[in-house]
Amino acid sequence: MFVEDQSDRECNPEKMDWAVVQPRDEARHRRVGELLAAGAVTSAIDCYHAAMVYQHAPSLEDSLTAALLAEHAASLDPTLGKARWLAAAAKDRGLMRLGVPQRYGTQYNIADDSARILWDVDPKTTDDERAAWNVPSLAENRARGERMRRPR
Repeated sequence: MFVEDQSDRECNPEKMDWAVVQPRDEARHRRVGELLAAGAVTSAIDCYHAAMVYQHAPSLEDSLTAALLAEHAASLDPTLGKARWLAAAAKDRGLMRLGVPQRYGTQYNIADDSARILWDVDPKTTDDERAAWNVPSLAENRARGERMRRPR
C-alpha cells in the first residue's frame, strides 16, 4: 500500500487526477485502519508506512494519527530518519488544518505567481529543532517552494 501511495504521487501534483487517486487513498486508509485495529502494524517500517498513508488522508484526526505512528516508528528504530521527518510533516499538516502556523515548515500553499509558499511558520521554532526532526532549515524550505513552480 505504501508503494502504491507513493506511486500515485510521483507526478506533478498539479497534473494528478484526484478523481482517480482519492478513491485509492480512501481504500488504503480503510485497509490500514483495519490493520491497526487488528494489531498487525508493529515494526518500525510498518508504522512508518501506515503513517504515510494516514498523512494523505483528509482529516485532522488522520494527521494526528500519522504523527503518532511516525513518532512510534522513530522510537522503534532511531536510524529511520524519514520517520522523524514524517512526524514533523504530519504535525505541521495538523496545525495547518487547524488554521494556525506550522512549526517545522513542511507544508506549502500555491501563491498567485505559481510558486509554492510555506504555510505560516511559528517563528519560535528554530532550525536546530527542525534538524532534530530531519527537516531542512526554514531558508531551505522557502527556497524549495520557489523551485516547485507550477508550469504556466
